[in-house]
Amino acid sequence: MDSSEFNTVRLEALTGTEFKTAGPGLSANGNFVVTELELFVGMADKPKEMRKVKLVKGLTDFDQPTFSAAAAIDNKPKDQGGWAIAGAELTEHWAVFATEEAIKLQPGEIVQWRIHQFHDAVDHRLGRFRLSVGNRVGELTLGLPESLYAVAQVPKSAWSELVTKESLGYFRVSSSELKKLKETLSKENTPLKEDEQVTTLKKRIERLSVPLVDDSRLVRLRGDVKESETQRLQSRLTAAEDIAWALINSPAFLFNH
Repeated sequence: MDSSEFNTVRLEALTGTEFKTAGPGLSANGNFVVTELELFVGMADKPKEMRKVKLVKGLTDFDQPTFSAAAAIDNKPKDQGGWAIAGAELTEHWAVFATEEAIKLQPGEIVQWRIHQFHDAVDHRLGRFRLSVGNRVGELTLGLPESLYAVAQVPKSAWSELVTKESLGYFRVSSSELKKLKETLSKENTPLKEDEQVTTLKKRIERLSVPLVDDSRLVRLRGDVKESETQRLQSRLTAAEDIAWALINSPAFLFNH
């Protein structure tokens, strides 16, 4: 195959400092939706005669749930499906597609791309992107985008913070393995459900901690005991009170009074 022949195409969604966020989409959260990707080849001055290139298989580095590369080549440019990356925004992403057959460009022919974005979500559009074609041998593979490929070519001995910053940012939001590890960590940090026996004991302790209402007989007995203690400590006053009580209640005292 020479440079005018290809059987693979790639769409890279790139980040940018000019966006509301880092992108790669123009939406507030950086997401985008590509509802359909189409390719045509032919002469630039004869657009109506261009022939459509059939894309038969697609792979992406990250798919938002219910969105996929397959939905971006289903011949439904104005539906609500397609390729989207919610959950892994703020870093670049890419998709590769296989053509049904190898495309041979004739002298003077060009490749025309049509990226359809008809999703109802406001501003869910690509900001910056890169389009390329290539030749593969064997099955379609995802490969790497230009930026990560450049990092991969740097010898480990020459790695620096500047070199690795871009790739680390990508893996922090896009690595499925890292996400699983975070989910596991979150699950392990979730407090265990309280044992039923412990719950029962707590309720019992709470119930038994409520003070009981004193029996009236016990209250009277306590008063009598207190009074008796007072009398014991003041024996002379007690004796005087007893004599006064006896005189007051005697018939002779009552008659004379």
